[in-house]
Amino acid sequence: MKLKLGAHTSAIVAAIAALTASAARAETMAVGDKLVEKHLVQIEGGRRMNIQCLGNGSPAVIFEQGLGAHILTWDKVAPAIASVTKTCVYDRAGEGFSDPSGRPATAENVDQDLHALLRAEGISGAVVLVGHSIGGLYATLFADEHPDEVAGLVLVDPSFAGQSSSITSPKTIKEFTDEYQQEVDELNRCIKATQAVVIGENNSACSWQFSPQRTAFQRLYLGYAFGHSYKWAEELSELEAFQSVGSSRSEDEIEEERAHRSFGQMPVIVLTAGKRPPLQAGQTDQKQTPEDDSWRKGHDALAARSLQGKSVVVPDASHFIQVDRPDAVISAIQEVISKVRAKGSK
Repeated sequence: MKLKLGAHTSAIVAAIAALTASAARAETMAVGDKLVEKHLVQIEGGRRMNIQCLGNGSPAVIFEQGLGAHILTWDKVAPAIASVTKTCVYDRAGEGFSDPSGRPATAENVDQDLHALLRAEGISGAVVLVGHSIGGLYATLFADEHPDEVAGLVLVDPSFAGQSSSITSPKTIKEFTDEYQQEVDELNRCIKATQAVVIGENNSACSWQFSPQRTAFQRLYLGYAFGHSYKWAEELSELEAFQSVGSSRSEDEIEEERAHRSFGQMPVIVLTAGKRPPLQAGQTDQKQTPEDDSWRKGHDALAARSLQGKSVVVPDASHFIQVDRPDAVISAIQEVISKVRAKGSK
């Protein structure tokens, strides 16, 4: 799901379907199987979280997917990065193979889980975080709160605190609120459907689609992930902790704004999708253009928090830049790795 402004958000299940239905190159699929091999690590409280690391080297690169997405979001990017350094993907609490947390999925709680997971897995030294959509906000907050443990950031069409502040007119606020409520209702239907019975693809109560080009092993992972009620409950909790409108501030935004700091010389690259989403019912170019401008200005501001920050528009990519233009994401990560290594050698 694209956590942008109201006119850009879409139904969560539809976003999942669009992502999983995208074609993947055959040579990527075998590595994709490795990404979804179960590797559970126990953290505080006895909970288990799933993390899978490939490759060797420093700095380690940690991927953080968006709301409603999954590890396979990165199957066109992670293999290339694993050829040059240690590369890790993981399931947030309640997602994929990871146990649910039993607490609100605020950005701070998500980051506390990741911090505990990295320690439990023995990943030491400052890492490079790669965050997509809401994962970009989580990565930003993690870098704010753990300045000595993050060496660089690559933010892929990221969400950010205050992104809905441009929604001010009563009509637009109502449209935004109605759309948000539809998403909440959809997630609640999925929770009830998965509580009642183990459901699969194309179920009328809560349907999703997995590309036939996914391997059988990957489809097992996806079926397990989307077939549990706690997955949908965690997703709903993430949405509720993030969403705001106008001058109001969500819990995630309050946490990020409280921790906000300069990133100094830390390399930061922010990628913005240049392909505009299709107009929705009742939407006009006059309405969409200011929202696009606000989205890009927010990304520019994120990059400007670092003296080595770069804000780059990827013209032929949608919100899922890592699917449409994996080369752009790979290039950005490699550039940050190179800068981190150069700094370390000095």
